[in-house]
Amino acid sequence: MKSIRTGSIVVAIVCAVCAFFLLTGAAYAADEIVLRFAWTTADSRDDPYGNSAYIFKDLIEERTKGRVAIKLFPNAMLGGERDAIEGLTLGTIDLSINTNANVGTFVQDFQVFDLPFLFSTAEAAYSVLDGPIGQGMMKKLSDIGIKGLGFSEGGFRMTL
Repeated sequence: MKSIRTGSIVVAIVCAVCAFFLLTGAAYAADEIVLRFAWTTADSRDDPYGNSAYIFKDLIEERTKGRVAIKLFPNAMLGGERDAIEGLTLGTIDLSINTNANVGTFVQDFQVFDLPFLFSTAEAAYSVLDGPIGQGMMKKLSDIGIKGLGFSEGGFRMTL
């Protein structure tokens, strides 16, 4: 999996229940499944979060032939990032894009990614986050009922 290289370091996360529906085909049993996708920034394809949400929406709706619809909630309409993560764990929000700092309050191991100068180059960061370490971190989200989909970034503090 390649990182989306826009926005601040964010973790795109989806509720495990939604992943179950999408991966097992259970979504096809109903006429339509509507998933709630929340993020805190602008409702715009010019915004990294918004652009990611719209791309995700377009791909899911296209690939499920409209049987899965994504309802977008930008601009913190459903609360801040902490609220969104709590909503994921409770099942009141199905998808969300969140900064690492907020994810780290729920799964402490994610706080390591907030250390300055952790990576020497952007390529080193991509290698770690897209590799076994990043995948291991994503699996830790399952302890709180969340399925992590991927990492994104908007720059790193790197050594020279």
